[in-house]
Amino acid sequence: MKILKWLRIFLLCLPKVIWDYFSYILPYSKKKDSIPLDERYRRVRKTVIFVLKKTKMHIDFSGAEKIGQGSPKLYICNHANFIDPLLMIAFNPRPMGVVAKKEVTKIPVAGKLLALIDGIFIDRDDPISTLRQFRDASKRFSGKMMDWLIFPEGTRNRFPYGVMNPFHAGTFKFATMGKLNVVPIYMFGQHRLFDSVWFRNYPVQIKVFDEIPYQQISEEGTTQFAERMYGLINCEVQQAIENDRVYREEGKTKKKVKRWYTLSPMKELVGYGKKK
Repeated sequence: MKILKWLRIFLLCLPKVIWDYFSYILPYSKKKDSIPLDERYRRVRKTVIFVLKKTKMHIDFSGAEKIGQGSPKLYICNHANFIDPLLMIAFNPRPMGVVAKKEVTKIPVAGKLLALIDGIFIDRDDPISTLRQFRDASKRFSGKMMDWLIFPEGTRNRFPYGVMNPFHAGTFKFATMGKLNVVPIYMFGQHRLFDSVWFRNYPVQIKVFDEIPYQQISEEGTTQFAERMYGLINCEVQQAIENDRVYREEGKTKKKVKRWYTLSPMKELVGYGKKK
């Protein structure tokens, strides 16, 4: 069953991905600096949304109206699946760079997509180099209306029905260096997309918390702040696990949904497929 699901998504998405790869991903990669970030991000986001629509996910997004608003933010989120950054890109109409491990650059298409939107690729075994990259990015993108996404766990959680991996305190130095307020987010359910069970829809829960001033990081210290963010997100994830259990027991996963996302109070996905 798992092979059939992979095959279905592969066949549905392959023609579009191949077209996009040769029509803009590869050409843009060769002359990235000459193309405005807004244009690069718009094209990447459109590709991402197309792929997500083919996955049969039903995304219940609470607080989506907070995404891409006000001053630039640093979004932090638990990490359970390679699709996590794609979900955030789809729902953020404003350019957003992703901080990812350097190994992502070797993944076909995905590595180039994240590079096109000025993502940062770090060496998890070299914290000094990582801090240097954070500092350089903070200077380079200072004053620009650009958000960032980072996963404080540092790697995917292989056991999504348990507790999260610890948060790395160094993650939050990016916020203080760039003077970026922190916005915690939790996701749950996206890991099941490629499991062996065949559902009509795959429910994904996402919630955005209120932003936290970056000054609080210095006041508390990065270690204590990281622990507080961990507790905040992990508590919600445990509740999401329970919500998901009830959802499956009631057989709602077997019902076909009319649309692939639900936003409250937003009614539409902002900027979907449109030029700014």
